[in-house]
Amino acid sequence: MLDGAPVVGQDKAERLLRALAKTASKEAGIALQPSQIEMPADQDGQSKGFMFVSLQNPTEAQMFQRALDGYAFDKRHTFSVVPFAEVESYANLDDEYVEPEQTEWAPRVRLSSPPAAAVMRLLADSPCCSGTLPCMACRPGGS
Repeated sequence: MLDGAPVVGQDKAERLLRALAKTASKEAGIALQPSQIEMPADQDGQSKGFMFVSLQNPTEAQMFQRALDGYAFDKRHTFSVVPFAEVESYANLDDEYVEPEQTEWAPRVRLSSPPAAAVMRLLADSPCCSGTLPCMACRPGGS
């Protein structure tokens, strides 16, 4: 699905479809025919600002999405390309917004290394190593 398209009347719909096909050819290297694009319209014939694009295979779909997602079609319209599988998931969203629970920030505890103060105490208490890294005899449990 391509979202962010201009809203046009029936008189400009064919021109918009040709322009989109030309853009797909230029930006994505895909030979897109206007017949591969479905543009829903309201009762008055105005398009709704999105289109369904049928492509030949998944590779073309990926090329189309990479090239046209975020593409500035003109000064007021930037395309957003969403795979149809994701569109279906939007249909199943709850109507009521539920704000996520906020957790208070807390610094992480690093368990992979001992705190610096404990290392310094260990070095300072070392009788034979004179404040350098403790030798085997000075380490707790050492010989």
